[in-house]
Amino acid sequence: MIKILFVSLALVSGLFSNDLFNDYDITYSTMLHSEYEQTQSKSDELVDDDSSLVSWFNKFDINYIASDNIYLSLGLKANLILDEQSYDETLYALDKQTEDELNNVDFSELTFNYDNQFLSINLGRIDLDYDWLSGSVDGALVSLGDDKKTSLRVFWFNRFTQQSYNSYLQVSSINDNDGLYATILKTKQSDFEFTLYDYYMKDLRNSGGIHINYTNNHFGCDMVYTGVKALSNAVYDYDESLAQISFEYIYGFNYVEVGGSYTGENGLLAMTQMGSGILGSFYMTNSVDRESAKNIYLKYIYLSQDWYFKFLAGFSRYDNSFIKIEDDLESFEIDTYYRYYFTKQFFVDMGIMGIDVDERDPIDFSKLSTTLTLGYKYELF
Repeated sequence: MIKILFVSLALVSGLFSNDLFNDYDITYSTMLHSEYEQTQSKSDELVDDDSSLVSWFNKFDINYIASDNIYLSLGLKANLILDEQSYDETLYALDKQTEDELNNVDFSELTFNYDNQFLSINLGRIDLDYDWLSGSVDGALVSLGDDKKTSLRVFWFNRFTQQSYNSYLQVSSINDNDGLYATILKTKQSDFEFTLYDYYMKDLRNSGGIHINYTNNHFGCDMVYTGVKALSNAVYDYDESLAQISFEYIYGFNYVEVGGSYTGENGLLAMTQMGSGILGSFYMTNSVDRESAKNIYLKYIYLSQDWYFKFLAGFSRYDNSFIKIEDDLESFEIDTYYRYYFTKQFFVDMGIMGIDVDERDPIDFSKLSTTLTLGYKYELF
């Protein structure tokens, strides 16, 4: 890890050796993050337990503008665990990643880019954030058109990495080196935006979906449907699906969102293997990914000049049929966040998140989590 860091710093120093800052776009962000979690037992067989984590997370991005149409992108993420206390109970600890897994220095982006405003080509390690695909991928991406009107993206990749201050996931040699093929079509018509996407792994699975967004003045609506078809070589040979809808309203500094979702009878194990940002409303997912899950939620945000407050509450009813057949299980989650900006670059985050899980659930446990984060972000254009 130290060797990778030194190599990265040497590369960055080389880029800046000519002091032509006008040719660079630079972003650096750092966060000191701490979290404390308590898990509540369901019976006398398991005791109440707690865990804690303190991490220092850094993200550095730089674009070097070589010409009007060509630029190079470099992204670096470094995470260092400063303190860790694991659950004493093994069953609780299985849900938590350890210090050995979370301590990482990775290139999140190392890309050659060509862009003439209609045709865009990206080769190398690319940082993506799409529906059901969020992270760094090694491959090739070709885009045609303009996102303000109509665009088509076609890409292939064979390696996936997702890294944050409290999570790390890497998948290499995807589908025995056949990789993943994807197509994303996006078009805007008046106040509507339509996105069609399809992710294909040869003989393993095919994921396809549609995302419709409507925005007009103070009102908005999101509708999403995604389905997965298991193919001949799928070990986890179940089809999966998720339908979601939400309504948003903005008035002054206030934002209100009401939404719901329905998950198919086989859950979302395959769909969440490479980026589950679409479930990111909940800190603890509120069982949205479980079998036959029906979820409703309410989100409220107050946004001021120097601070914002966020409240999220959701109720889910779901089944468990893979380990022990239980129907109509229930979970309820409440998340609260507060952020204050000391300056435009420096902020503090505080959060209290809790989930109450049905006592009959053989997998999940009721939890209460508190977080505190100090963050700083610097941009040079």
